[in-house]
Amino acid sequence: MMRQKLTFHQWVSFFRRTAWAYLGAGRRAPRRHEIPHGPSIKVITYNLNYDLPAAGRTIRAIQEANADVVCLQETNPQWEKLLRNALGERYSEMFFQHRGKASGMAMLSKLPTRQVPLTSRSCRCPAQLVEVDSPLGKIQFLNVHLTPPGNAAGRLTPTAFIATLKVRLDEIQELFQYLHAGVAAVAAGDFNEGDWGLAVGWLHRRGLTDALGQFDRHGSTWRMVMYGLLTLRDRLDHIFYSPHLDCPSAKVLRAGGSDHLPVVTVLRDAKR
Repeated sequence: MMRQKLTFHQWVSFFRRTAWAYLGAGRRAPRRHEIPHGPSIKVITYNLNYDLPAAGRTIRAIQEANADVVCLQETNPQWEKLLRNALGERYSEMFFQHRGKASGMAMLSKLPTRQVPLTSRSCRCPAQLVEVDSPLGKIQFLNVHLTPPGNAAGRLTPTAFIATLKVRLDEIQELFQYLHAGVAAVAAGDFNEGDWGLAVGWLHRRGLTDALGQFDRHGSTWRMVMYGLLTLRDRLDHIFYSPHLDCPSAKVLRAGGSDHLPVVTVLRDAKR
């Protein structure tokens, strides 16, 4: 992995967002969930875990969420076979993109969907972009899996943690260029960083809203047990939406067999 230095302003942004995430976020009351009236769609993002742990529970979690659009990360040919067999009748549109054992992506949709060609020079994992004809009009969906905060051997170290902040920022900036400003957009997936991250902060500055952060200030979407004793937790999975849309509800589902948990949100027209 190529290490890239952070500028002074990026360091300032990182420390500000870290302070907000761990000190300021709890000061504001979370938004209350609403039952949407009128047209709406449900979206789920879920890192399945390439190793297929408890695959049956993971598939049931997707089935029970019953989302209109599904963004998946860490898919591979084995996952594709299982998902097509279990969900093929429910989701008429399925797009899989494999890269190695752990870096594949998939998008499933009940709605008419067109895949948009997307290439990236900086992204370690492939990203996907589709246009969905929804009851809210056309929506662009960007499915991402940004670079993990580890070194070349996959180990989490302080040096790799710092180096990959800039990597993820560069990735989201490059991918964002494929979105049309005048069309509703959703960026969802495993961002590999919490509310403190530079990529997350950059999307906020571009006017997008993190759906889950409005309703759940501290809930984690990922956990890893260290040495059988210590459990690390963070909010690594996000669903961002553009100002064309509004979110009456978003939550983490305590379901599935992955080290990640599914994030589900409901979206409606902002002009409701």
